[in-house]
Amino acid sequence: MPVETVEFFLLLSGWIVAFLLGLELQTGYRQWRLRGAEQRIETRRD
Repeated sequence: MPVETVEFFLLLSGWIVAFLLGLELQTGYRQWRLRGAEQRIETRRD
């Protein structure tokens, strides 16, 4: 296999991994914000 093909597949796989990690970070951040908002609401009730 030519070097250019290997480089292309490495770049493509790296882009896919980065995209998936970005989605995971976005989901985790959203859940963290929701948890914080819920805790603030509970402390206001007390």
